[in-house]
Amino acid sequence: REICGRHALSAREVSVGFPGSCPVFLVDQRHGVKLFPPMVETDQPREVFCYERLSGKDDLIPELLGCGTLEDRVSWPYLIVEYRKGVAIRDLFNRLGNSDRIQVAKRVAQLTSSIHSVTVDGEEEQFPDWSSFLSKHQEALASAHLEGSAEMHVEASSLSKQVCQEMPAYVQAYLDPSPKRTLIHGDLTEDHLLLEQVDEQFRPTALIDFADALIADVSYEWVALCLGMLNSDPEMIRAFFDAYNGERIDLAWRQKMFSWTLAHQFGPGIVKGFLEQQGKPKIERLEDLMEMMWPKAMEHA
Repeated sequence: REICGRHALSAREVSVGFPGSCPVFLVDQRHGVKLFPPMVETDQPREVFCYERLSGKDDLIPELLGCGTLEDRVSWPYLIVEYRKGVAIRDLFNRLGNSDRIQVAKRVAQLTSSIHSVTVDGEEEQFPDWSSFLSKHQEALASAHLEGSAEMHVEASSLSKQVCQEMPAYVQAYLDPSPKRTLIHGDLTEDHLLLEQVDEQFRPTALIDFADALIADVSYEWVALCLGMLNSDPEMIRAFFDAYNGERIDLAWRQKMFSWTLAHQFGPGIVKGFLEQQGKPKIERLEDLMEMMWPKAMEHA
């Protein structure tokens, strides 16, 4: 209530939002307040930058209503955005018809294009250095597998040690990062797209949470998008790229995307979660894991 008062916003009814690394409060069904604890306080200026630069570019992006720092026993950076009705697409996949899925994918393509169109040259101080960020996670991947203690091997319990040890070389062979830098959301998962049902059809109402935004190779964006927000659905993935830039999905694209999956900041968790969903099948060849996560069914005819 103190935060809302600073910005002349109402604060009669307060409820707790979806649990995550940052506490979020929904206020009067009109605005949301997000607090950033000390361990992620640098995420706040990143999110503020994104909301400010994306204001008015797409109506699925909530407007920023205020930001600042609340001083308590520790400092709590915060931001306030407008409230949007909707349910995370994660909870609606089983209710989406074919037409819904295709229309959602196309609308997400339009939204993503709006994000990627933002000019960011010379305005990168809020973001991690992309080259260092990518190198850090590639080195972590190599170090973990050389020591035979990869999170994916230990926790998923379905990948052979040999498969884990082959991952760094696969990334080196297929990653092929582009020198072009683009503002990306960085976490287009099934938790961050809200939908609502109108006249028996589902439509997006908001994209939320820019805490993992990066100025990076746009290919990094597609891992969370395809495996998360689009639920690995081949038709949705093809519809997205048809609408986004007409890119054709083939074997080379799938190999590249698997390498980006392995090099991703959350790569171990992504692979672990995928294998758990599949019942922890025993994987003896890296190519088999690639075909499971990025199957031929995704390709254009």
